[in-house]
Amino acid sequence: MTVQSIQENATSSCLITSSFNASDLTDAVKACREKLNGKPDLAVVFVSSDYRPHLKELIEILQIDGHTTKIIGASADGLYGVTTEHENASGVSMLFLKLPQTVIHPQNGSHNHAVHFPDRAIAKMDAPPAGWIILGNPLQTDLSSQLRELNSHFPTIPVIGGLVRGGPENDDLFLFTEDGICREDFLSVRFHGGLKIHPLISQGCRPIGDPLVVTGASHNQIISIGRKEALKVLEETFDTLPNHERRKAQGNVFAGLAATENVDNFETGHFVIRHIVGADLAEGRLMLDSPARVGQTLQFQIRESEGASQDLRSACQQSVDSGVDPFGAMIFGGHGRGRCLFEIENHDAGLFHELFGEVPLTGMFANGEIGPIAGRNFRHDHSFCAALFLNPDQDISPDSP
Repeated sequence: MTVQSIQENATSSCLITSSFNASDLTDAVKACREKLNGKPDLAVVFVSSDYRPHLKELIEILQIDGHTTKIIGASADGLYGVTTEHENASGVSMLFLKLPQTVIHPQNGSHNHAVHFPDRAIAKMDAPPAGWIILGNPLQTDLSSQLRELNSHFPTIPVIGGLVRGGPENDDLFLFTEDGICREDFLSVRFHGGLKIHPLISQGCRPIGDPLVVTGASHNQIISIGRKEALKVLEETFDTLPNHERRKAQGNVFAGLAATENVDNFETGHFVIRHIVGADLAEGRLMLDSPARVGQTLQFQIRESEGASQDLRSACQQSVDSGVDPFGAMIFGGHGRGRCLFEIENHDAGLFHELFGEVPLTGMFANGEIGPIAGRNFRHDHSFCAALFLNPDQDISPDSP
């Protein structure tokens, strides 16, 4: 159990690494509420899919013993706690937030029920939102339309979240609120005033070769790069790698598409990493999992454990050096991370704790993560995306992402 309180804002969190047990859950929820020294304004809860039959009782415990009226939650097959990653096992991770000066506006929606993020409530407020947390059901949405709307109306405002995971059956993936299971495509929570939301994004890749301009593209197909066939450029880039690097690169090469062209020297944080899902050998084309455009800068990337670890450490250290001191956090990690990538337990959670200290947090392993790159919000894969909650008067260096 961990807690940190700064001024009026406060958070507390708990990770239970077992199947549903009403008594244990009640004790944990009471302890979280007591550590807050007041009523929580929001509870964020991630559960393994075997908790679904017990959701009604879980919600009642949160309401009666936790004194919370606003709840958002989702299924997960991996959970984050302070210092801990609980993968592929039963459990629940909870974060309670006491935010007395913050307007917290939950919202859900689907393609059949349009949601307009620039609603009347936002229009009446003097300042823009601090940011959004958003959760999506991947069987119903990839959140692309929601991100386009938010990027259009609220440029530079961070959106952090992910697409949920669960067990092998469709019913094992679910969203829920204080009213129970949510049948719609997504849940979102808007935070307005009383805090800052600092995004921490690590895509876990490092560049190889040179950044070059896409000179031919059609939808998600890269036809040419620097006026050469795209596949040939990839082959040439691969051939420049030392032998030991080639072994790491087998099956782990991605395309980095520049999120902004307004830089003198491209670095890791300027690219959105995209999967290369196929190649046309006859015409030398590469197929990505998202569209690219002519004139966009592309640099190939490699993902492996050492580089991914260094990328996350660098992102965390940059935030620390910029004065970021969170009183709470939410983490969305790609399901390709954890032991699958690093071959050790608790890599990301341990590194986060090492750099930021005892910060109350919750989080889940996701089917796709949401976070900003160069001021625009994107969906990612196998990345580390975190929302760090800061007090509103905290000064952050302008060099911070």
